[in-house]
Amino acid sequence: MKANHLILIMLFYLVNVTACIDQNNRVIDHHTLVPVGLRGKCGFVDLQTGEIAIKLQFDDVDIFADNGLARVYLDGKGGYIDCAGNMVIEPQFQSAGRFAKNGLALVELNDQWGFIDSVGNYIIEPQFDYARSFAQNGMARVNLNDKWGFIDSIGNIVVEPKYEDCEDFVNGYARVKLNDKWGFIDSIGNIVVEPKYEDCEDFVNGYALVELNDKWGFIDSIGNIVVEPKFNRTFDFDSNGLAEVKFNYKYGLINAKGEIILEPQSESIFFSKHGFALIKIDEKYGYINKKGKIIIEPQFDYAGDFSDVGLACVRLDGKFGYIDTTGNVVIEPQFDDASDFANGLARVELDFHYPTEYGYINTKGKMIIEPQFSEASDFYSNGLAKVWTNGYYGCIDKTGKMVIDPIYAQIRIIDNKILVGRSSIFRIFGLDWGIVDMQGNIIVKPKFDWIIHR
Repeated sequence: MKANHLILIMLFYLVNVTACIDQNNRVIDHHTLVPVGLRGKCGFVDLQTGEIAIKLQFDDVDIFADNGLARVYLDGKGGYIDCAGNMVIEPQFQSAGRFAKNGLALVELNDQWGFIDSVGNYIIEPQFDYARSFAQNGMARVNLNDKWGFIDSIGNIVVEPKYEDCEDFVNGYARVKLNDKWGFIDSIGNIVVEPKYEDCEDFVNGYALVELNDKWGFIDSIGNIVVEPKFNRTFDFDSNGLAEVKFNYKYGLINAKGEIILEPQSESIFFSKHGFALIKIDEKYGYINKKGKIIIEPQFDYAGDFSDVGLACVRLDGKFGYIDTTGNVVIEPQFDDASDFANGLARVELDFHYPTEYGYINTKGKMIIEPQFSEASDFYSNGLAKVWTNGYYGCIDKTGKMVIDPIYAQIRIIDNKILVGRSSIFRIFGLDWGIVDMQGNIIVKPKFDWIIHR
């Protein structure tokens, strides 16, 4: 009955709670509500209107969960409101968590932890000394008498609390600590790797890092050692079957058989998403391919990652330029400062002097936006870059047009909404925060101490 009740409640709220009707019979979508704070009180503004939708009355608030409820604190107690501001679950909890994907929220009452549904009914009575929210596999970590185990979504004990510590399940296995040693269990609590390691990491691509006698190696999913623990540090195998290892303060690469692909000789290794890795040997930077073979000899004083346009920023003899994936110089080193290409343009500085002036070039090295900004960011995926000019921040598009006037003390670009902060004579510390759209039109007037945007 408890399971059926939970399913009915979850279905009802998934259909009905994500939108609310306010006192003016206006439909409110919880996705458009963002938490704001002013003078110690918290509430919500509606991005559709720019107005306060739920008045600032709470001590603390959280973003709305997928079921359309948001956690709030009032007089030190946690409860939950809907998107019209109605108190759905009265403030009563010492601690209250965000509702998880399964429709349950972790709460603490009288120093005991349990889980409630979207109307405040206890699906799992407060009975644990501590607990964590439900993970993606539908299980939650719980603590009883200083021991950890796992429960399912209706409160059944799946793994008896007997471990000194544990972590959430990842790829079907959970790390557990017993007698001060770490091992792994499966989803029904069977020990698949005996706790005998000083430390370990989650399984990634079929292998897990383990530490034994202060040395690191790898095991497979049934606990067989595939790479003997002999390195100062190891890192997860990537999708190409290579892992970075550290030995005597130098980095190298091994394959899944433990064979050395690149001798530990690099001062650092940085893998990119494009199948190349940046290495540093004798203070010079170069590149290796996904097989660990050096394809561009270490020769640069600085080197960046290869961007989506296939170019990497490098510094040679004090100047920055760009190379392609074969190591050929495409844009001659000529800049005093430069960044990697982002969304087709790269930020550069010519002729270092004070004040600094940044502009932008294209992949041919042509100056598309002349150097003129004291500060400049890379272009974001929405096509805007943040720039500083005449003592204030604004935003430009890829043609260099100022689309958000430089009138703000701070700007934070988040997707298609831009958080803006203004100085105020009424403030000793901090800024007045608001939100503008990509054309600079004010959505939420700058007047809040803070704004949280999804």
